[in-house]
Amino acid sequence: MNTKIKQLTLLASAGFLLAACGQSKKEESTQTTTQAQTTQATTQAQATTTAPTQTTKAAQSDANEVKTVYQLVNTNVTTKLTLYSKGNIIERTITEVITDFSVDNVPEASREAVKQSYEIQKSVLEQTYGDLKNKITELKGFKFDSKKEGDKYIQTYETDYTIVDREKLKSAYPPVVSFDDPTNLAKVKENLVQMGFKEVQ
Repeated sequence: MNTKIKQLTLLASAGFLLAACGQSKKEESTQTTTQAQTTQATTQAQATTTAPTQTTKAAQSDANEVKTVYQLVNTNVTTKLTLYSKGNIIERTITEVITDFSVDNVPEASREAVKQSYEIQKSVLEQTYGDLKNKITELKGFKFDSKKEGDKYIQTYETDYTIVDREKLKSAYPPVVSFDDPTNLAKVKENLVQMGFKEVQ
């Protein structure tokens, strides 16, 4: 039963896998990029004042958004993580965690024990949702929703890395699992595979 609670906590944190980490690296990267663009803009400004801005905007809009979907199935919990990226940079993610509390396919002999463990899972999910709802009311770039459909609890986390304050998100939900850089597509894919996720789209 403790193992199931630990697994549930891990999976409930899946929505935050990418959201609450890598802030310092992102800030360093942004600072370096900004300094490089400023230097380039200053140098080119001597010849023309509008060319640097137009070049930067064109480079950003030329990259096509790519959608990649990963899934992890663990006992009665299915986690689906959708990454939206441009080049090797993840711009936003949507994580959907579906916990199925149906005992229809559970053998009769162990059905009561499974029901009891599911009740614990339900209370953990409800407490987690309540805590997040209270802590994260208006965090720009992050949306969280939880709903019930029959025997299923569905939690959805959406993170927009172009505007979210990862430090605020991290402080609002400390037991978060982190990657070194949540916006580096290659590293995130590698980490997801190591965690047991499978690419499904």
